[in-house]
Amino acid sequence: MRHLLALLMAILLSFSIAHATDAELGIDETELDPELIEQLEATEGQPIETLKQAVDALALNNDLLEVLLDKPELTDSDLAIIQRLTETIESALHKVDEEIDIMIEQVLEVRAGADGQEQERIRDSGQDYLQRIKTL
Repeated sequence: MRHLLALLMAILLSFSIAHATDAELGIDETELDPELIEQLEATEGQPIETLKQAVDALALNNDLLEVLLDKPELTDSDLAIIQRLTETIESALHKVDEEIDIMIEQVLEVRAGADGQEQERIRDSGQDYLQRIKTL
């Protein structure tokens, strides 16, 4: 629901940005739509420490990026917004990459436990893996 609301807000904001002139939409943040800046600032710069935070950040920022990329022409303001969005997307992707490396290790632990018939090792690593993968 939060993602749908964010998407709808982004669409409405992008239409208001699309109808403004390029002179009104410089790269200077003071000239950007205040609601869009608020939405971007609420998520940007926040540390992405968990897989869930990474997935949520990707969903929100990808939705906003998609709205901007659907515009027929990108203004300087749009490019500035895209730069900010992609910085957050990059951070989230790095976290996802880290988490996938952990999941690979956990699956290898499950396999090694199965080879050695170590039920506790299988259960511990298997449960950790399943908890992480469900987030994706």
